Amino acid sequence: MPKIEAVLVEVWWASRYDNGIKLRRRLTMSTEETDRTVKKIIAELENNVSVLSWLKENQDDEEAQKHIKAIKEALSKAKNDLIKA
Repeated sequence: MPKIEAVLVEVWWASRYDNGIKLRRRLTMSTEETDRTVKKIIAELENNVSVLSWLKENQDDEEAQKHIKAIKEALSKAKNDLIKA
């Protein structure tokens, strides 16, 4: 497998409460890191699907809305950290 110079990963997260948050990160990796990184990205995407399903099921639950707000704040902080990096 040839060396991958860079991979662009885009994750769109949106709900009916906002227009969405776009996160972008450019990764440089060697051949050895490629498989591990791809597996990690797949696991993160699977986790995102689980979270989005939970969010949809709990839109009218007040306790769930507190968790949703915390998730949005964490995503916003992660976005700012990535921009600074």
